[in-house]
Amino acid sequence: MPVSVSFYGNFTMNARTKENFTYLQDRWSNFNQLIITRRFSPKLSLQVAPSVSHYNVVENTMRNDMIAIAFGGRYKISPGTAIIVDYTQPITKFLQDNPHPGISVGVEFATSAHAFQLFATNYNGLVAQKNIMFNQNDFLKGDILIGFNITRVYNF
Repeated sequence: MPVSVSFYGNFTMNARTKENFTYLQDRWSNFNQLIITRRFSPKLSLQVAPSVSHYNVVENTMRNDMIAIAFGGRYKISPGTAIIVDYTQPITKFLQDNPHPGISVGVEFATSAHAFQLFATNYNGLVAQKNIMFNQNDFLKGDILIGFNITRVYNF
């Protein structure tokens, strides 16, 4: 198949105390993304992923919806090691405090049962819509955070 297409979505509820919100529905946000990928060779895979983030309540200088597009890639430098990159560009503009693009670069190590990712990024949230809507960290000015993921594969 020339490309793979996947959909990713989430629906979240802010867990802060109810005193932080006027109405229950003020806590809700969601994220929808279409992920289009292609493996160009055994070593190189690339993706493009348009998305829409939505918050029910935002500051009056912001919009409730944010359209963004992400570009990512993975290049294998050995059978068990790869370089990974991601760039996410917010498209929707606010009246002030527009979010910075998301930039991530890292390395992935794989064993027969685990995959480890070590990366540098300017995102600090756990859910995509928070990162895309509110990111004020500028990767190019040194606002960098370090991340680590581990995945366990069970071969039955």
